[in-house]
Amino acid sequence: MYQLMTTRKGKKRNRKVSISATAIIINTICLSFMFMLILWLQLGAGQRGKAGSSSLVLEAPGYQPAGQRALERSFTRGEGAIIRGPVSEKRLALVFTADSYGEGLPLVLSTLQERQIKASFFLTGNFLRQPEFSPLVKKMIEDGHYVGPHSDRHLLYCDWQDRQKTLVSQSEFLFDLENNYIELARFGLNKETSPYFLPPYEWYNQEIANWSEEAGLVLVNFTPGTSSNADYTTPDDASYLSSEEIYQRILSYEKSDPHGLNGFILLIHPGTSPARTDKFYNRLGQLLDELSARGYSMVRIDELLVTARKEKEPGLTARTSNSENFMPSLSTLWKEEWPGKILGLAFLDNQLVVWTTEQGQLVLAEADSGQIIKSVESGARWVWPPFPGSHGLWLVSDSAVWLINRNGDIIRKITVAFDLVFPPVENDGLLYLLGQSRQEARRPLSGEIIWQSSLTIDPSVAPAWGVSSLFCQEDTGPIISLDKKTGRVSEVYRPSEKVSLLGSSPDDNALLIGTETGRIIKYNLHRQKTSWSVNLGSQRVEHLLIKGKNLYVLTSGAVLYKLSLARGHLQNWQAIPARPGGRPLIFSDEIIVPSLDNVLFGFELNSLQNSSKTIFPAELATELVLRPTAGQSGARDLLAVGLYDYLLNKSLVVALVKEPQIFIEASPPSPQAPGQRIVITVRASGFSRPKYEFYLRTADGQEKLRKKASTSNTWVWLPVKEGQYTIVVKVSDKKLTEKAELSYNITRILN
Repeated sequence: MYQLMTTRKGKKRNRKVSISATAIIINTICLSFMFMLILWLQLGAGQRGKAGSSSLVLEAPGYQPAGQRALERSFTRGEGAIIRGPVSEKRLALVFTADSYGEGLPLVLSTLQERQIKASFFLTGNFLRQPEFSPLVKKMIEDGHYVGPHSDRHLLYCDWQDRQKTLVSQSEFLFDLENNYIELARFGLNKETSPYFLPPYEWYNQEIANWSEEAGLVLVNFTPGTSSNADYTTPDDASYLSSEEIYQRILSYEKSDPHGLNGFILLIHPGTSPARTDKFYNRLGQLLDELSARGYSMVRIDELLVTARKEKEPGLTARTSNSENFMPSLSTLWKEEWPGKILGLAFLDNQLVVWTTEQGQLVLAEADSGQIIKSVESGARWVWPPFPGSHGLWLVSDSAVWLINRNGDIIRKITVAFDLVFPPVENDGLLYLLGQSRQEARRPLSGEIIWQSSLTIDPSVAPAWGVSSLFCQEDTGPIISLDKKTGRVSEVYRPSEKVSLLGSSPDDNALLIGTETGRIIKYNLHRQKTSWSVNLGSQRVEHLLIKGKNLYVLTSGAVLYKLSLARGHLQNWQAIPARPGGRPLIFSDEIIVPSLDNVLFGFELNSLQNSSKTIFPAELATELVLRPTAGQSGARDLLAVGLYDYLLNKSLVVALVKEPQIFIEASPPSPQAPGQRIVITVRASGFSRPKYEFYLRTADGQEKLRKKASTSNTWVWLPVKEGQYTIVVKVSDKKLTEKAELSYNITRILN
């Protein structure tokens, strides 16, 4: 694929101007056809409505029912991408694309800064990975410019001679785009901050546009006609244009087009081949001054196309609540300082939180208040975080495993004659001790050995615990299964790739295998064959999480994936805004991912949208631990973490909770005329499997139930009478119930 891209690059550059001219003709014909279609639909609406086909009218592009205050959808499209914004205002977007070259960026940025103009920069992963460009990218962001994706490796998406012939698969497209966002994430950018995507070579087709939309992005491209995009051409190109020719073509087009440059997406390259010495970016200041003198304002692409993002998200286009800033952080329930460095955390009996320190201390505190109950100077050197068991809490020192009760008293000490390579696990009534060349299962209280084995285990691959089996990888390659009760060994699978982690499905029918090369495999244990295999790119698979029918995968490239557990279908993915710094977990309705920047990021389970952000004042020193509250009435979900300040040599234990929050959205917004279909959508945070009830309260205080409690978070309201209404929503789960209200005015008098 990369070879194909390289060999055809020159052809593209020679054909770029002629292609642009052709695109103008094609776009003109298409727009004329669309106008006639819309006119035909509107003129015949009444008759066709009588024939029972009114749905056709409602679905016609640009059609608006009477009285509806819809968003302006005056964007020009080409091959599925937006190539021009609204022509009703003298505004245009100045965009820059960069892959290999960027020598003109210092001048470009200073020119824009001098004139207080905001532009848009679309950058490849190739560009972002170059250290010399990092300060310039940071300055773009600091100066308030839009920075978005331009692909990772600057792939050629479709054939130069046959545009409809796509040269990449959808998975190749997505993985390349994903890696682009991974590089953008190093600068604090993601799909939510940078949803507009300009394709590499500015060459694409409708299929690429469809894939972009499925990925939650808005595909954009330059507006043809000015030839500004030819500023990369070199004198040996047949299509070469000098900077003066490009400058005059821009001004000539402005005079010839009835709308001038209104809504234009004007593309310039901030760097070109050394073979072109006549750099057009040197004329940028002159061009900006001339356009300003002609009354144009230059804005960011997301400002020019402010409704484009909303256009593709029906139901979120017009909001009557504050959900635009839907970013609820985890709330601190309590925090407790402790001298020295904390090593690990665990919950005991769900009533206590316990932590160990580097000095050998064992500290017990109330889980709901953080109040210290007991501190024990054990004198032991703890080597693993504590972990709960059925009879108390287990701690591990250099040569022994200790069992303590809720009073901090030692009730069992088991001497271990070999070095542990993984933390001990108590599972189904047995304590499992795993060394690299020796493994044991013991009774927790008596210490009696039930079985022993002498497998040579790969210490880099953590074992997986199934219902009846323990899975681990031998250093010779095969993944083996140990019967948890007997220690009986059977070979399960011999992978062809280096394994990075193991996991098991909840029903014990399958083994999940992650590889160093980014592959996730589901292996059917009963049939002894692969159920499915998905390549997630070149990044190491580091963590697996299972919730219901979904599998969540976190890779070393800071990307979170959502797949169907049954079939492995990729449902969504999201770049993490920072490098992950530990094991993620599911907390309420979010996946919480710790980062190396001392930030916890929360992502919605369904959409993977970044829904929360919690910043800590010190370094994360422990894994996140979650209080298991299943079956305990009144027990509050708690997330605990240990922090460490190196300068002050002190730790901080923090207990976090998810405060319930409810956001109500109305589309279209208030006010509206009677008879208008209004969709009420509720977003709730801090609930576990919430149910929603919808009520309607009139101005005289009468309140009626309009939709019974269900898992559906939407209600369609069709008001027939004028008046001031209040929409009341009750959100509840097994532990709590909360209400929220939204006022809405129905009137025939609309501004």
